Amino acid sequence: MGIDNAAYDLFIKAEKLPDCYNYFSLYYELSDVCLKLGKNDEALNFIQKALDIKSTSYLILMKGIALSRKEACDYLDEYFNMADALDDDKALVKHLYAKENVLLQKYDKALAVYKALIESNPNYSTYYSEIAKIYLIQKDYELAYEYLKTAYKLNWNDKECLKNLSLYFYSQGNIQECLNNANAYFKINTVLDIEIKTEEEYVERFKADIRKLSL
Repeated sequence: MGIDNAAYDLFIKAEKLPDCYNYFSLYYELSDVCLKLGKNDEALNFIQKALDIKSTSYLILMKGIALSRKEACDYLDEYFNMADALDDDKALVKHLYAKENVLLQKYDKALAVYKALIESNPNYSTYYSEIAKIYLIQKDYELAYEYLKTAYKLNWNDKECLKNLSLYFYSQGNIQECLNNANAYFKINTVLDIEIKTEEEYVERFKADIRKLSL
């Protein structure tokens, strides 16, 4: 649901309980939510605890991301190569790697990864949505819309596709379609009764995303 602070608080409480038995899963989830919240020191702590139990490619890449963010050094490719050498879920690791490259504004590298992922799994809507997001940032609206149409056709419940469609229509000045897609996004993405009725409400809710498109 994207309520990361609430998830973090509950995971921390669980980690302190004496009868908690599934430590690997808990450390894994804590690692992930700490990264999302920018708690890099804590993320590294829980990543290492999880790695001490079982080494996975996703955890190795998460460690590289946490180190890069903490020390302001680029460990991403080094740790991605280490993660990619393990024999487990390559798609999940490549997806995480591409998302981090987007945050680093290395768009060409991220696009190459997502397009390779589409070649191996052409029916997974998320990859098309993520490519569309990059094209939106780059203001290539025609290509962005083509990828969004494909993502929507594959999965009309793809929440990132709906969010990115709303941003696309906002960029084109089509506020009604912008609001329609934003409200569809909220309908599947939250248990709260949220309905955006005006452009001003939309801008307030999505100001961080709109800011990225304005760079």
